[in-house]
Amino acid sequence: MRDFLHDFLSIANIDSGDVRVGLVTYSTNTSIQFHLKTFSSKVMVLKAIEKTPYTYGSTNTADGIRTMRKMFRAKFGDRKNVNNVAVVITDGVSNIEHAKTIPEARKSRRRGIHIYSIGIGLTDLREIEGIASRPVIANRFIVKDFSELRALRDKVFRSVCVATEAKAKAKKHKPACPVRRRTIRCLSSVNCKKRGGWIISRYVCRKANRGCCKSWR
Repeated sequence: MRDFLHDFLSIANIDSGDVRVGLVTYSTNTSIQFHLKTFSSKVMVLKAIEKTPYTYGSTNTADGIRTMRKMFRAKFGDRKNVNNVAVVITDGVSNIEHAKTIPEARKSRRRGIHIYSIGIGLTDLREIEGIASRPVIANRFIVKDFSELRALRDKVFRSVCVATEAKAKAKKHKPACPVRRRTIRCLSSVNCKKRGGWIISRYVCRKANRGCCKSWR
């Protein structure tokens, strides 16, 4: 596991600040090893990973994902307008809070966190596929044992890069929506429309902003 993380992050652009890394481990209990803002250099991150112990116990994937989601906050080093990516690695189906595992993953995905799931030695793939972002085939990886993880490095890293670049392009070309204004009680009929006694500010609904217009209420 440590070898895979070491190899995976060795080609990440951490020193420039483009990439920030946090690490949470879980078994019976969950432990935050370090937050996104804890280390600013690749050397420091890799050293911290080398010191991270393998914890034996049960598999509480739900709490691991829940904790991961909470780590993507500004006070812990999360940044606006930066894609959030999580890689969930497990060698077993959860046996603590099992029913909450996939719902916790859904909550994380709805928060805009792109999840890659890696299953080690699993025969039942329903949970690991339920964790991964869609499409599953592009975001779920399976290996027979820990020794095969290192061979996954380039495949996973390439997938992460493609996904983040696609999201960045989508944000760049997304049309700007009109600034929404708070509705106020309509005191005059001048330059306003009444809907149930409330004023709705007017604006031009251009073709590029039709999506915004539909959501304007």
